[in-house]
Amino acid sequence: MNDFLSKNRTQLMGYAILMVLVYHYGCWVHNFFGDYNVGFVGVDIFMFLSGWGLVFSYHKSKSVKEFYKKRAVRILPTFFLMYFIIIAYKIISPNLHESSLSIILELTTLSYWLQTDPNPTDWFLNCIIGFYFIFPILIKKISLPLCLFTTICVVLFDITTHVRWDLASGIDRLPIFAFGILCSVKNYSNKTAMLYCALICLLYIPMYKYVNERLALSFLMYVCMYVCSRIQLRKINIIEWMGKHSLSLYAANQVTFMFMSFTDRGFLIHSFAFIILQVLFTIMFLYNIRIVAKYIHLT
Repeated sequence: MNDFLSKNRTQLMGYAILMVLVYHYGCWVHNFFGDYNVGFVGVDIFMFLSGWGLVFSYHKSKSVKEFYKKRAVRILPTFFLMYFIIIAYKIISPNLHESSLSIILELTTLSYWLQTDPNPTDWFLNCIIGFYFIFPILIKKISLPLCLFTTICVVLFDITTHVRWDLASGIDRLPIFAFGILCSVKNYSNKTAMLYCALICLLYIPMYKYVNERLALSFLMYVCMYVCSRIQLRKINIIEWMGKHSLSLYAANQVTFMFMSFTDRGFLIHSFAFIILQVLFTIMFLYNIRIVAKYIHLT
Protein backbone atom coordinates (compact mmCIF):
# COMPACT_ATOMS: atom_id res chain seq x y z
CA MET A 1 0.00 0.00 0.00
CA ASN A 2 2.88 2.37 0.74
CA ASP A 3 4.15 1.97 -2.83
CA PHE A 4 0.72 2.96 -4.14
CA LEU A 5 0.51 6.00 -1.85
CA SER A 6 4.01 7.10 -2.82
CA LYS A 7 3.02 7.17 -6.49
CA ASN A 8 -0.53 8.50 -6.11
CA ARG A 9 -0.54 10.72 -3.00
CA THR A 10 -0.89 13.96 -4.98
CA GLN A 11 -3.65 12.46 -7.11
CA LEU A 12 -5.54 11.32 -4.02
CA MET A 13 -5.14 14.78 -2.48
CA GLY A 14 -6.66 16.19 -5.66
CA TYR A 15 -9.73 13.98 -5.34
CA ALA A 16 -9.97 14.89 -1.66
CA ILE A 17 -10.00 18.66 -2.25
CA LEU A 18 -12.50 18.19 -5.09
CA MET A 19 -14.80 16.37 -2.67
CA VAL A 20 -14.47 19.19 -0.15
CA LEU A 21 -15.22 21.86 -2.79
CA VAL A 22 -18.31 19.96 -3.97
CA TYR A 23 -19.43 19.50 -0.37
CA HIS A 24 -19.09 23.21 0.39
CA TYR A 25 -20.92 24.09 -2.81
CA GLY A 26 -23.77 21.94 -1.52
CA CYS A 27 -23.66 23.70 1.84
CA TRP A 28 -23.39 27.27 0.57
CA VAL A 29 -25.10 27.29 -2.84
CA HIS A 30 -27.23 24.29 -3.74
CA ASN A 31 -27.19 20.73 -2.46
CA PHE A 32 -27.76 18.44 -5.45
CA PHE A 33 -26.90 15.34 -3.43
CA GLY A 34 -29.20 15.73 -0.43
CA ASP A 35 -28.26 13.37 2.41
CA TYR A 36 -25.55 11.87 0.18
CA ASN A 37 -23.52 15.08 0.23
CA VAL A 38 -20.71 13.50 2.24
CA GLY A 39 -17.79 15.21 0.53
CA PHE A 40 -16.51 16.18 3.98
CA VAL A 41 -14.78 12.78 4.02
CA GLY A 42 -12.23 14.43 1.73
CA VAL A 43 -10.87 15.95 4.96
CA ASP A 44 -10.37 12.45 6.37
CA ILE A 45 -8.38 11.51 3.27
CA PHE A 46 -6.27 14.63 3.86
CA MET A 47 -5.70 13.64 7.49
CA PHE A 48 -4.68 10.09 6.66
CA LEU A 49 -2.33 11.20 3.87
CA SER A 50 -0.91 13.98 6.06
CA GLY A 51 -0.06 11.54 8.84
CA TRP A 52 1.37 9.12 6.29
CA GLY A 53 3.44 11.74 4.44
CA LEU A 54 4.79 13.50 7.54
CA VAL A 55 6.71 10.35 8.45
CA PHE A 56 8.93 10.80 5.39
CA SER A 57 9.38 14.52 6.03
CA TYR A 58 10.31 13.80 9.65
CA HIS A 59 12.93 11.20 8.72
CA LYS A 60 14.45 13.57 6.15
CA SER A 61 14.79 16.33 8.76
CA LYS A 62 18.02 16.53 10.75
CA SER A 63 16.17 17.53 13.91
CA VAL A 64 12.70 18.22 15.31
CA LYS A 65 13.47 21.94 14.95
CA GLU A 66 14.11 21.50 11.23
CA PHE A 67 10.90 19.47 10.90
CA TYR A 68 8.88 22.26 12.53
CA LYS A 69 10.58 24.82 10.28
CA LYS A 70 9.60 22.88 7.15
CA ARG A 71 5.99 22.58 8.33
CA ALA A 72 5.85 26.28 9.23
CA VAL A 73 7.12 27.30 5.78
CA ARG A 74 4.60 24.95 4.19
CA ILE A 75 1.44 26.06 5.98
CA LEU A 76 1.85 29.37 7.85
CA PRO A 77 2.00 31.75 4.82
CA THR A 78 -1.35 30.40 3.64
CA PHE A 79 -2.77 30.32 7.17
CA PHE A 80 -1.81 33.93 7.92
CA LEU A 81 -3.05 35.29 4.59
CA MET A 82 -6.35 33.50 5.05
CA TYR A 83 -6.81 34.92 8.53
CA PHE A 84 -5.72 38.42 7.56
CA ILE A 85 -8.54 38.41 5.00
CA ILE A 86 -10.99 36.91 7.51
CA ILE A 87 -10.04 39.41 10.21
CA ALA A 88 -10.28 42.34 7.77
CA TYR A 89 -13.74 41.16 6.78
CA LYS A 90 -14.83 40.94 10.42
CA ILE A 91 -13.46 44.41 11.20
CA ILE A 92 -15.41 46.10 8.40
CA SER A 93 -18.55 43.99 8.87
CA PRO A 94 -21.22 45.86 10.87
CA ASN A 95 -22.59 42.58 12.28
CA LEU A 96 -19.32 41.19 13.60
CA HIS A 97 -16.95 42.27 16.36
CA GLU A 98 -13.18 41.81 16.30
CA SER A 99 -11.07 42.92 19.28
CA SER A 100 -7.27 42.99 19.57
CA LEU A 101 -7.41 39.96 21.85
CA SER A 102 -9.56 37.97 19.43
CA ILE A 103 -7.13 38.76 16.59
CA ILE A 104 -4.21 37.44 18.65
CA LEU A 105 -6.15 34.32 19.56
CA GLU A 106 -7.06 33.65 15.93
CA LEU A 107 -3.52 34.14 14.60
CA THR A 108 -2.13 31.75 17.25
CA THR A 109 -4.90 29.11 16.63
CA LEU A 110 -5.87 29.45 20.31
CA SER A 111 -9.25 30.80 19.27
CA TYR A 112 -10.04 27.40 17.78
CA TRP A 113 -8.81 25.28 20.68
CA LEU A 114 -10.33 27.55 23.34
CA GLN A 115 -13.52 28.12 21.31
CA THR A 116 -13.46 31.89 21.84
CA ASP A 117 -14.66 32.89 18.36
CA PRO A 118 -18.49 32.90 18.15
CA ASN A 119 -18.29 33.09 14.33
CA PRO A 120 -15.62 30.53 13.27
CA THR A 121 -14.73 30.44 9.58
CA ASP A 122 -12.16 27.68 9.46
CA TRP A 123 -11.29 24.72 11.64
CA PHE A 124 -9.12 22.50 9.43
CA LEU A 125 -5.94 24.60 9.25
CA ASN A 126 -6.12 25.33 12.97
CA CYS A 127 -6.51 21.63 13.67
CA ILE A 128 -3.77 20.44 11.30
CA ILE A 129 -1.29 22.92 12.82
CA GLY A 130 -2.05 21.37 16.20
CA PHE A 131 -1.56 17.88 14.77
CA TYR A 132 1.76 18.94 13.22
CA PHE A 133 2.83 20.20 16.63
CA ILE A 134 2.22 16.86 18.39
CA PHE A 135 3.49 14.73 15.47
CA PRO A 136 7.07 14.25 16.81
CA ILE A 137 5.54 12.78 19.98
CA LEU A 138 3.14 10.54 18.08
CA ILE A 139 5.73 9.07 15.73
CA LYS A 140 7.98 8.07 18.64
CA LYS A 141 5.11 6.31 20.45
CA ILE A 142 3.06 5.16 17.47
CA SER A 143 1.65 1.63 17.69
CA LEU A 144 -1.63 -0.15 17.10
CA PRO A 145 -2.52 -0.03 20.84
CA LEU A 146 -1.92 3.75 20.83
CA CYS A 147 -4.23 4.16 17.82
CA LEU A 148 -6.90 2.04 19.52
CA PHE A 149 -6.51 4.01 22.74
CA THR A 150 -6.80 7.28 20.81
CA THR A 151 -9.95 6.02 19.10
CA ILE A 152 -11.52 4.97 22.40
CA CYS A 153 -10.72 8.39 23.92
CA VAL A 154 -12.30 10.16 20.94
CA VAL A 155 -15.40 7.94 21.14
CA LEU A 156 -15.77 8.74 24.86
CA PHE A 157 -15.21 12.43 24.07
CA ASP A 158 -18.03 12.36 21.49
CA ILE A 159 -20.42 10.49 23.78
CA THR A 160 -19.83 12.43 26.99
CA THR A 161 -19.21 16.01 25.79
CA HIS A 162 -21.13 18.52 23.73
CA VAL A 163 -18.59 20.87 22.18
CA ARG A 164 -19.13 23.04 19.15
CA TRP A 165 -19.10 21.36 15.72
CA ASP A 166 -15.75 22.84 14.62
CA LEU A 167 -13.76 21.50 17.59
CA ALA A 168 -15.56 18.14 17.36
CA SER A 169 -14.70 17.97 13.64
CA GLY A 170 -11.02 18.28 14.48
CA ILE A 171 -10.93 15.93 17.47
CA ASP A 172 -12.74 13.23 15.48
CA ARG A 173 -9.94 13.27 12.88
CA LEU A 174 -7.12 12.50 15.35
CA PRO A 175 -7.50 8.68 15.07
CA ILE A 176 -7.29 8.64 11.25
CA PHE A 177 -4.29 10.99 11.41
CA ALA A 178 -2.55 8.66 13.87
CA PHE A 179 -3.53 5.64 11.78
CA GLY A 180 -1.91 7.27 8.73
CA ILE A 181 1.33 7.56 10.73
CA LEU A 182 1.06 3.94 11.82
CA CYS A 183 0.52 2.64 8.28
CA SER A 184 3.51 4.59 7.02
CA VAL A 185 5.82 3.38 9.79
CA LYS A 186 4.72 -0.25 9.74
CA ASN A 187 4.11 -0.61 5.97
CA TYR A 188 1.55 -3.35 6.52
CA SER A 189 1.30 -6.35 4.26
CA ASN A 190 -1.69 -6.95 2.04
CA LYS A 191 -3.04 -9.56 4.45
CA THR A 192 -2.83 -7.25 7.47
CA ALA A 193 -4.37 -4.35 5.56
CA MET A 194 -7.30 -6.58 4.55
CA LEU A 195 -7.75 -7.62 8.17
CA TYR A 196 -7.96 -3.97 9.26
CA CYS A 197 -10.45 -3.24 6.48
CA ALA A 198 -12.64 -6.12 7.63
CA LEU A 199 -12.51 -4.90 11.25
CA ILE A 200 -13.40 -1.34 10.22
CA CYS A 201 -16.36 -2.56 8.13
CA LEU A 202 -17.52 -4.69 11.05
CA LEU A 203 -17.44 -1.74 13.45
CA TYR A 204 -18.84 0.77 10.96
CA ILE A 205 -22.56 0.31 11.67
CA PRO A 206 -22.37 0.43 15.51
CA MET A 207 -20.01 3.41 15.33
CA TYR A 208 -22.29 5.17 12.83
CA LYS A 209 -25.40 4.47 14.91
CA TYR A 210 -24.16 4.96 18.46
CA VAL A 211 -21.24 7.39 18.16
CA ASN A 212 -21.49 9.68 15.12
CA GLU A 213 -21.53 9.61 11.34
CA ARG A 214 -18.36 11.66 10.96
CA LEU A 215 -16.12 9.31 12.97
CA ALA A 216 -17.56 6.21 11.29
CA LEU A 217 -16.98 7.59 7.79
CA SER A 218 -13.52 8.77 8.82
CA PHE A 219 -12.29 5.22 9.40
CA LEU A 220 -14.05 4.02 6.27
CA MET A 221 -11.61 6.18 4.30
CA TYR A 222 -8.82 3.73 5.16
CA VAL A 223 -10.86 1.04 3.42
CA CYS A 224 -11.20 3.38 0.41
CA MET A 225 -7.42 3.92 0.37
CA TYR A 226 -6.88 0.16 0.36
CA VAL A 227 -9.42 -0.42 -2.41
CA CYS A 228 -7.76 2.30 -4.50
CA SER A 229 -4.39 0.63 -3.97
CA ARG A 230 -5.72 -2.57 -5.54
CA ILE A 231 -6.75 -0.89 -8.80
CA GLN A 232 -4.94 1.09 -11.46
CA LEU A 233 -5.56 4.74 -10.62
CA ARG A 234 -5.71 6.77 -13.81
CA LYS A 235 -3.63 9.94 -13.75
CA ILE A 236 -5.68 13.06 -14.55
CA ASN A 237 -3.68 16.28 -14.94
CA ILE A 238 -6.27 18.63 -13.45
CA ILE A 239 -6.72 16.37 -10.41
CA GLU A 240 -2.93 16.17 -10.04
CA TRP A 241 -2.75 19.99 -10.15
CA MET A 242 -5.51 20.28 -7.55
CA GLY A 243 -3.68 17.87 -5.29
CA LYS A 244 -0.44 19.82 -5.62
CA HIS A 245 -2.21 23.07 -4.71
CA SER A 246 -4.83 21.64 -2.34
CA LEU A 247 -3.82 23.93 0.53
CA SER A 248 -4.33 27.08 -1.56
CA LEU A 249 -7.62 25.74 -2.92
CA TYR A 250 -8.88 25.01 0.57
CA ALA A 251 -7.87 28.40 2.02
CA ALA A 252 -9.42 30.19 -0.97
CA ASN A 253 -12.59 28.18 -0.45
CA GLN A 254 -12.83 29.26 3.18
CA VAL A 255 -12.42 32.92 2.24
CA THR A 256 -15.00 32.50 -0.54
CA PHE A 257 -17.49 31.31 2.06
CA MET A 258 -17.48 34.71 3.81
CA PHE A 259 -18.57 36.55 0.68
CA MET A 260 -21.33 34.17 -0.37
CA SER A 261 -23.98 36.04 1.66
CA PHE A 262 -23.51 39.06 -0.65
CA THR A 263 -24.20 37.03 -3.80
CA ASP A 264 -27.43 35.27 -2.81
CA ARG A 265 -29.45 36.59 -5.75
CA GLY A 266 -30.64 33.34 -7.21
CA PHE A 267 -29.11 29.99 -8.10
CA LEU A 268 -27.24 31.04 -11.27
CA ILE A 269 -25.73 34.23 -9.83
CA HIS A 270 -24.84 32.46 -6.58
CA SER A 271 -23.17 29.59 -8.45
CA PHE A 272 -21.31 31.95 -10.77
CA ALA A 273 -20.09 34.01 -7.80
CA PHE A 274 -18.91 30.86 -6.02
CA ILE A 275 -16.78 29.84 -9.01
CA ILE A 276 -15.39 33.32 -9.71
CA LEU A 277 -14.49 34.01 -6.09
CA GLN A 278 -12.90 30.58 -5.75
CA VAL A 279 -10.73 31.20 -8.82
CA LEU A 280 -9.71 34.73 -7.79
CA PHE A 281 -8.81 33.81 -4.23
CA THR A 282 -6.95 30.69 -5.40
CA ILE A 283 -4.79 32.88 -7.65
CA MET A 284 -4.15 35.18 -4.69
CA PHE A 285 -3.02 32.32 -2.45
CA LEU A 286 -0.86 30.76 -5.17
CA TYR A 287 0.81 34.12 -5.77
CA ASN A 288 1.40 34.49 -2.03
CA ILE A 289 3.15 31.11 -1.89
CA ARG A 290 5.26 32.06 -4.90
CA ILE A 291 6.39 35.30 -3.24
CA VAL A 292 7.21 33.52 0.02
CA ALA A 293 9.17 30.84 -1.88
CA LYS A 294 11.24 33.53 -3.65
CA TYR A 295 11.92 35.30 -0.36
CA ILE A 296 13.05 32.10 1.35
CA HIS A 297 15.27 31.28 -1.62
CA LEU A 298 16.86 34.73 -1.52
CA THR A 299 17.53 34.56 2.21
